[in-house]
Amino acid sequence: MKARGPASLGACGRLRRPFRCFQDLHWLLSWILIFVFNMNPVASPARTLQQVCARRLQWVRHLRLLMWLVGLGAAYRTSFAQEPADARFSTVVTASRTAQRQSEAATPIDVITRVDIERSGARDLAEVLALHPAVQLERSFAGAGVYVQGLEPQHVLILIDGQRMIGRTNGVIDLSRIPVERIEQVEVSRGASSVLYGSDALGGVINIVTRSAKRKLEGSAQVQYGGLNALDLRGSGGLRFGVGGLVLTAGWHRRDAYQLDPQSASTSGGAFDEQQVSGKLDLRPTAAFRVGTALSYLRRRMDGVDSTASGAVLDRTNLTETIDASITPELRLGRFTLKGVVQYSHFRDQYLLDQRRGTQLDSYQQTREHLLRGDLQLDVRLPLGQLLTAGGELLYERLYTPRLATGEGDRLRGAVFVQDQWQVAKAVGLSLVPALRFDVDSQFGTNWAPKLALRFAPLPALTARFGYGAGFRAPQFKELLLLFENAGAGYLVSGNTSLRPETSHSFNLGIESAPVPWLQLSGNLFRNNLRNLIQPLLTDPGSSAGPQRFSYGNIAEAYTQGVELSAKLRHSDKFGLELGYTLTDAWDVQQQRALEGRPRHRGSISLSLRHPDSGIDFQTRLAVVGPRPYYSDEAGDGVSERVDAAAYVLWDARLELAFSRQLAGFVGGQNLLDAGDVRFLPIAPRSLFVGLSVRGERQ
Repeated sequence: MKARGPASLGACGRLRRPFRCFQDLHWLLSWILIFVFNMNPVASPARTLQQVCARRLQWVRHLRLLMWLVGLGAAYRTSFAQEPADARFSTVVTASRTAQRQSEAATPIDVITRVDIERSGARDLAEVLALHPAVQLERSFAGAGVYVQGLEPQHVLILIDGQRMIGRTNGVIDLSRIPVERIEQVEVSRGASSVLYGSDALGGVINIVTRSAKRKLEGSAQVQYGGLNALDLRGSGGLRFGVGGLVLTAGWHRRDAYQLDPQSASTSGGAFDEQQVSGKLDLRPTAAFRVGTALSYLRRRMDGVDSTASGAVLDRTNLTETIDASITPELRLGRFTLKGVVQYSHFRDQYLLDQRRGTQLDSYQQTREHLLRGDLQLDVRLPLGQLLTAGGELLYERLYTPRLATGEGDRLRGAVFVQDQWQVAKAVGLSLVPALRFDVDSQFGTNWAPKLALRFAPLPALTARFGYGAGFRAPQFKELLLLFENAGAGYLVSGNTSLRPETSHSFNLGIESAPVPWLQLSGNLFRNNLRNLIQPLLTDPGSSAGPQRFSYGNIAEAYTQGVELSAKLRHSDKFGLELGYTLTDAWDVQQQRALEGRPRHRGSISLSLRHPDSGIDFQTRLAVVGPRPYYSDEAGDGVSERVDAAAYVLWDARLELAFSRQLAGFVGGQNLLDAGDVRFLPIAPRSLFVGLSVRGERQ
């Protein structure tokens, strides 16, 4: 029988060849999955071989099913030789320290663009990140923090234009401090990134890229009023001139306090009043040289009411101020690019408790934090498609607070790093990125952090990424030196000078496919092996004679693992639908229990509808978060029992009507299903808002 040639294969043949290539790839990655995600160095000795094997096979089946589906779409996509119409191919990201197209990055970097931000109606960074399906937003008295891949807010490094933010409270940098007026785009890089940014980047990096002047003259203003007497006034202006550009932003935001428990005098959420102003100047006197400067100031006052079991009522005031200043020169000479950063940040927090009809529980505390950082980086473009990055960093921190037993603390850190982005085979999109960092800490000695990332794009519609990285986090001053007693609540927290730095080994395996121009599918498997995880531990259950006592300690071994899935459907800019789901298994191996606050299941749906002819723009988002485990001494016997916080659903919606190119009105609602509880989810109740926005520009 004569063999059928390529010309006679027909539609089946057009599918068969790319699919056969993918078949080989999926078997290879299946075995990689067995090795990465099931060689568990922190597994319980009690786990039987049968259980381990069953779990391995389960993970492999999940990956194989995902890869068959994605591969089928990729083959279909290739058979019609269509190019994906995706912003990833033009969006430039900088979270990897060097600007590159999002689609070409070896490490998966998700981007929330300025268009996404404006159409969502978000007011601050916390609300912006709530749009991301793989990010879990957690609100507490310390503000809004994020969980990434089951890791806590203190494990996620927050950057503004590649520069560290300071001012953590209880390990959390309050993301609601950053108004949307300043934000051009938000880059979310998941997985250990300590090799590039040092301590605190075990779970990933969130980089906020601020706005730059793009037109000769532009400006915008917005006013919004809603429930809880929430008033938002914001404005921004940009100016381009001969050798550079200037952007100025300003905003005023206020809201009343709210109570979720009418039986208590305590407010669940405090009233706040916030003012911010910022400026960014970019100068390019020559084609080879540019320099950027930025200055910002933010002041926030929060007022609330606390109450104790004995009936005492306390008025609480928290006043914070943040100043950030930086200068970033850059020089390009042929294949060489030299970048520098000098950054200074100052954070001040004043905390006042005033007992009504008494003075016994009155207190006043002032915290001041200073950060001075210098950074130098050299990029060299080598033959054979290589980009070599080498640099060094010097960082000095100083903290003053009465909450520390010593009253103050300081730390000096230094580091050198090198990274090679090597395009091994352009025809199949094969890139290899090895990197290494060496850190010296004045308190904790030295640390090595390696990283290896691999990108493989054998088909135009299919990209696979694998990444391994080691991460570390040095204990914070609070965890080392804290001495704080809340007499009203009956507890005392002390630091532990014997703490060891946290370390992690992280693995990520992701696949992206665009089978048709209007559909993008992605899946990512992750595993984080953690050692010496720092947690507050109960050391004394307390009694009538004394308070409960907590101290920070190291958990010997823990891990987080799971899968992140998403699907994006877009029809031009008129219709958009995004589905996301995250399964997270977070386990404390030492105590044989789930880690606190991590939901096993989390899903989200985002829908956008636009009708340009009528000027109507509708956005809605639904987030479903499953039960979360917590541990509390409910019986009062000194033994913590597991308590599961109930699942909840958050629903937001916004409708905008454009009256002209310059003027638009909008209405919307937040937390429309009125989720929230005083104990585990102290978020603001249902609220509606209405607003008006105006903008103008001159090319």
